Amino acid sequence: MKRLLVFVLVMFLFVFAGCGGDDGENGDDHSNTGNTGDTGDTGDSGDTGNTGTGGGDTIADKGENYVWSEVSSRSINWEDAISYCENLDQDGHVDWKLPTIGQLRSLIVECPGTIPGGTCKINDSCLELSCRDPECMKCPVSGDGKYSKLGLTGTIWSGSEIAEGSTFSGTHAWYVYFLSGSIDYHHKDTINDVICVRF
Repeated sequence: MKRLLVFVLVMFLFVFAGCGGDDGENGDDHSNTGNTGDTGDTGDSGDTGNTGTGGGDTIADKGENYVWSEVSSRSINWEDAISYCENLDQDGHVDWKLPTIGQLRSLIVECPGTIPGGTCKINDSCLELSCRDPECMKCPVSGDGKYSKLGLTGTIWSGSEIAEGSTFSGTHAWYVYFLSGSIDYHHKDTINDVICVRF
């Protein structure tokens, strides 16, 4: 049943992402905000982009000097994601943070527009809605984790909000959708997966 629900959500996101539902001002056309039902434990993290490490292991990304936590065992909203990382005690470390969009983007591979240094303008110094362009959402969906250094396949929150002064500032934050290597924004009440970083 859980796999069917995940499949339906993925298809829903795929249909709306591919149907030109972008007018430059509303990136939530394909969000799963609010009423998604039970946000309790989703069981094993295999359906949420499991890194394959299990047992509280962390993953070092030596090229970026980041250490990544396991993916959260349940999907949560943005405010809870911030708190989750700030309170995470994994492998004896308590200095975890929700990654910025630039840090999270460092995990993207094989999607030319969104890899670090790619043509998508969204990064830690460009968080306005005007930074979002078609290059941020060009790669086709692939369920095999090929767009992530860690094999992630979920929709993962970043700690980066829409820039102050932009439409949706204060209510929306950036995320990476690892099924397609895309970068976009959701309302903070949306339920997404979480991975934390330390450096």
